[in-house]
Amino acid sequence: MIYSAGVLSVGIRRVGPRELLLVIKNISYILLILGVFPLFINQTILGYDKFMKSVFPFSEPSHYALNIGGILLAAGLYQSAKIRLFIVLTVMTMGILFPSLILLVISFSLLIFYLFYTYHKTMVIGLFFIAGICVINIENMSYFTERLSFTSDSNNLTALVYLQGWQDMFTALVNTNGFGLGIQNISQLDPGSFGEKIYTLLGRYSNREDGGFLAAKLVSELGVLGIFLLFMYLLHFSRSVSFVMGFGRLSLLNRDLCVHAVPVGYVLGHCFIIMFFFELFARGYGYFSFGVFSFCMSLFVVRHIDSTLMLKNLRKMLYERQG
Repeated sequence: MIYSAGVLSVGIRRVGPRELLLVIKNISYILLILGVFPLFINQTILGYDKFMKSVFPFSEPSHYALNIGGILLAAGLYQSAKIRLFIVLTVMTMGILFPSLILLVISFSLLIFYLFYTYHKTMVIGLFFIAGICVINIENMSYFTERLSFTSDSNNLTALVYLQGWQDMFTALVNTNGFGLGIQNISQLDPGSFGEKIYTLLGRYSNREDGGFLAAKLVSELGVLGIFLLFMYLLHFSRSVSFVMGFGRLSLLNRDLCVHAVPVGYVLGHCFIIMFFFELFARGYGYFSFGVFSFCMSLFVVRHIDSTLMLKNLRKMLYERQG
């Protein structure tokens, strides 16, 4: 998988900026249509009717959410403030109507990166629209609050699975003296109190193979090395956040210049790195996922480039154009 990610990164760097941007935008449109479609029509093709809230080609909204974040973030950075708002509201509407907590969280993260620094009129319109959706769907709000109840008294399976992941991390570190259980061995760990409570409520254990989120699996299986990898990721994450926030603000001033001044693949890479955060710390399903693959590819794309210097040069070019 790492080799394939490296090969793809080479291909992305070789594609022209306009062509790559067109591909990113088209994929983002397709992903949004795929997400909206099940809200109005039940999917009965290819056996997807067996899943309660499937989003073709994903079996559940959380998997869909984890795979769309990076593409949507990158596509929106080259759009106007109004189109950015449309993307945010579309994802947020899907998150409320499905409902899906991870979709809702990703929509708020898009809102921060898209509109945090833009003019107030767009923000006010968006916030009123969000408030309207929440009022109309007030009965669904308990769905989200229950999933955010991270206490030992909670009976929500999603919250319990998340707590189980943190408990397994701590137990594995202690039991193995920090060495970890070994690759793909997290299921060998005895269920803790949260795992037993899940069994009582569900009649079976849940998420014993994937840990509930990727960080739990990494630390449980790799021990201190897993913690080190998470620390290294957070360093990349902070750099990517700084770059994307700065680039998003500048691209509103002159999108055409930004397309040619900064490699589109470089921007896409930083967006994938940022959105990988949710797979690491919120909802993951193992090492061999699109999120892990896109993260590895992104590391190849963004390496050896100083994002701070690139933003500084871009800012200088924009000011020269305006001056």
